Amino acid sequence: MEELEELSEKTPVKHVRDGYKGWICGRTRMKECFTGNTDCDFQYRVQIPGEDRRRIAPREDLEIIREAGDFPEVIYEHDQHDENESWLHALGYQITGMDFNERITILMNIAIPMRGERSVVYKLTGFMKARATSQDRTQQYYHALSEWNRDINFIMKKFDDKWIKTHVKSIRKKLEQNGYHWIEDEEVKDQSA
Repeated sequence: MEELEELSEKTPVKHVRDGYKGWICGRTRMKECFTGNTDCDFQYRVQIPGEDRRRIAPREDLEIIREAGDFPEVIYEHDQHDENESWLHALGYQITGMDFNERITILMNIAIPMRGERSVVYKLTGFMKARATSQDRTQQYYHALSEWNRDINFIMKKFDDKWIKTHVKSIRKKLEQNGYHWIEDEEVKDQSA
């Protein structure tokens, strides 16, 4: 098999099977996500023009676009650095641009089978703790906090795990000290029905 050249950031690529075009925006060690490929050390993150989420693919699924006419639309840099991207975000999970059902699908079908429900809840509560560090920041990030709260409630309803309940209880106390009132799960509907 021919050795494929390594791709650098901002290389224009096309996915050979799915046909999408984009720009390489980094690498991830989340080797099992989406492709099921565990034979590689890392996979590439591909930023698709017009999409907030990045896609992930192994090198063998990407071909370099060499003809100028085939280049994807130019993507402008964000202030956000890819090094700070969480493993959960690398799996496609985010608050912005995703509704509850889309987030739960990623959590239940990808993140939890891959990392376990405790790890997912720990990461989500970590997001909450990082945003709700003061009354002002709690107000500023209220929407994101309430969406993470909702996702955690759904997981708690699906998995009767004492560690998760204890962990969430301790996080709730810290969040409430900074002005965030935990939303109970009466709003969470069982999506599997």
